[in-house]
Amino acid sequence: MKKLYILFLALFAIGFANGQDWQWQNPLPQGNSLNCVRFVDANTGYAVGDVGTFIKTTDGGITWTTLNPGTLYHLSSVFFTDVNTGYAVGKAGTIIKTTDAGLSWTSLNSGTIQSLFSIFFVDSDTGYVVGGKTLKTTDGGITWIVLDNPIGWIKSVCFVTQSGSDTGYMVGTGFNGQGGKISKTTDGGESWTVQNSGTTHPLNSVFFLNSQTGYSVGDSGTILQTVDGGSIWKRLSSGTSSRLKSVTFIDADIGFAVGAEGIILQTTDGGTTWTIQSSEASVDLASVNFPNSNTGYIAGASGKILKTENGGSSWANISMGTTDLLSSVFFTETNTGYVAGSKGTILKTTNGGQLWTNINSGTLRDLTSVFFTDINTGYVVGDSGIIIKTNNAGTSWLSLTGGTNKRLNSIHFPDGNTGYAVGQGGTILKTNNAGINWLDVSTDSTYTLFSVFFTDPDTGYAAGHSPYGWGGCGIILKTINGGIDWTISYERCSLISASLKQVFFTGSDIGYAIGSFYSDGSNPVLIKTQNGGTDWTSLGCSVWPHSLYFTSPDTGYIAGSDNGLISNDFNIQKTTNGGADWTFHYSGINNTLHAITFTDAETGYVAGEGGTIMKTTDGGGYPVGVMDFKFKNNNLNIHPNPTTGKCILETDLPGELSIYSLNGCKILSFKINEPKTQIDVSSIPCGIYLLKFINNSDMKVGKLIKW
Repeated sequence: MKKLYILFLALFAIGFANGQDWQWQNPLPQGNSLNCVRFVDANTGYAVGDVGTFIKTTDGGITWTTLNPGTLYHLSSVFFTDVNTGYAVGKAGTIIKTTDAGLSWTSLNSGTIQSLFSIFFVDSDTGYVVGGKTLKTTDGGITWIVLDNPIGWIKSVCFVTQSGSDTGYMVGTGFNGQGGKISKTTDGGESWTVQNSGTTHPLNSVFFLNSQTGYSVGDSGTILQTVDGGSIWKRLSSGTSSRLKSVTFIDADIGFAVGAEGIILQTTDGGTTWTIQSSEASVDLASVNFPNSNTGYIAGASGKILKTENGGSSWANISMGTTDLLSSVFFTETNTGYVAGSKGTILKTTNGGQLWTNINSGTLRDLTSVFFTDINTGYVVGDSGIIIKTNNAGTSWLSLTGGTNKRLNSIHFPDGNTGYAVGQGGTILKTNNAGINWLDVSTDSTYTLFSVFFTDPDTGYAAGHSPYGWGGCGIILKTINGGIDWTISYERCSLISASLKQVFFTGSDIGYAIGSFYSDGSNPVLIKTQNGGTDWTSLGCSVWPHSLYFTSPDTGYIAGSDNGLISNDFNIQKTTNGGADWTFHYSGINNTLHAITFTDAETGYVAGEGGTIMKTTDGGGYPVGVMDFKFKNNNLNIHPNPTTGKCILETDLPGELSIYSLNGCKILSFKINEPKTQIDVSSIPCGIYLLKFINNSDMKVGKLIKW
């Protein structure tokens, strides 16, 4: 067991030193959601976001550098007290500090594992952090004290520095779910007075121009204004019902609010009227900041960054690439590849993904699957039975007639002329002449088929689901006569839900399928056959799978979502022994991945939500082991650890403790109702395990070593 512990330490050190093993290719500079943007001067700014995302610009947003803040927890807010000294806060009580403009970061002890949403400093030493707890420091973050919190979950804090460092406001929603909470302090947070907001909608941001005039925005288009230091808050007409997440003012007249679905509001009369501004953003916007009266920035979901240089009259997108869902990826050779997705999106690269170019597909329908039979000839299928073909490497696309208006989910060609497409209503289409004509060889119309794979022109498999009571059955169909007849190769039913998403064969006999089943606790499903589908055996748990690819009979990858095991960034698994064992590989992205492919043993690509395209050149990098340095600052108090059988969990909150194997399987769970609870793990084998403790307001994680 000592060797196992040393191995863990080695993997920990290697993973931390090498950093991210998957690199962003689209969107750029990166595609994780950004939760806050703040500039310290006209050129130097920072943005923070999900899974520890921290980026910096020193040229007004023209280029951005990714910083390593030493945490993978979601970061919610960033604040700099001078050009070198800054702080960021986020999930699980995270507070980090830099004194060298972001080159290095120190983790500060917040004393809480509650999520923190906003940070504000009134001088170099005195700052406030709010979220599940309200904290204050007077020594530059060395120590933090807990302040009174009369309103519940606090989303934003702002102090009126013009009137001194003692008057401040915080807004949010009550612990009981009631919204519209505002609280004020005039003594530096020693005491807080609840104010009458006049709304029940949750409030997400607060901003004060001076000691008297302030604004707060929230859900359902809520904009509030006070002109008497908060004694009275008046609701303004925003002209929208969208959720508003951030508000700021340039001067007494000009202000901005941003929020859901790319909405940007501007006022030029101190909030009396608000107009919706035009922008290219269609994703949720989370933060707006102006370093001066002319230049402003907005950040949001999928890494979106907008900039204005004319005081907000117009906004330009300074982040690059699509943020539409990408469903399928296919490479015809080492450097040339294609990605297909929603709204008719087809992207192409000819340089290994350094640049992805949007090519005209001729349709706005959602596209689900792309397949090429040679470097010039390719096919894409999607909604309403669409099938398009290119004969010139994507330069132009011809619409083919498949004879169905059902959504097609997958296409596969075992040779240059013979191809199959499957989809809703049990649809199975076949062509023998490279797509000129399609024959309907559909099966049961109650099926929905998500994947098709042929090992030769006659032998193929289709995976999906069929109805079963209120739930469904995950099914695999097989044909040995070119689609004329189909038989059920595998079927597993659930009273809640069951489905298989993809089938993939490494040879004529060995194949795999992935999916999910909900009624029996197994959830993610990975199965394998070694005899051409006659028998299928379960290989245990995996990430919640969407895509499967093998580079050899032994080495394969699954991409999808970890479904909140820790956070969605552990969404790739790898096997090197034909599926017997799987290890997590950290992708560095919080989006669900829908497609994965490799061009050789080391070079691979994933694509998914938010326009995600990422690349690895080292076979996915090192395995995560015990979730890499995500546990560096965890506060889960369990001892003794390592243990030989029994240990004690100490917590001040009731909840549930779950114990997982390294590949994500839940091994044990315990209800926790006491401050000290004995945990008996004597029944599980020696090894390293993941711990997740959840209560009704937050989550903390850790590791357990069983000797």
